[in-house]
Amino acid sequence: MYGQNVGRLSMFVQYGLTVPFFPLWLKQGTQGNQWIQAQVRVAATRPFNVSIVVFNTN
Repeated sequence: MYGQNVGRLSMFVQYGLTVPFFPLWLKQGTQGNQWIQAQVRVAATRPFNVSIVVFNTN
């Protein structure tokens, strides 16, 4: 996530087949030109899906 027109990277969790998706993590804008590791802990007692969504400002 580096550059002039960087958008947003979001992570959502969905429990079972229900709606809505709940936001877990978000980064927005330029973050530097080096890779940065991130971990997100999901504490769940039921089945879930994780979705990654990228929004570009172009």
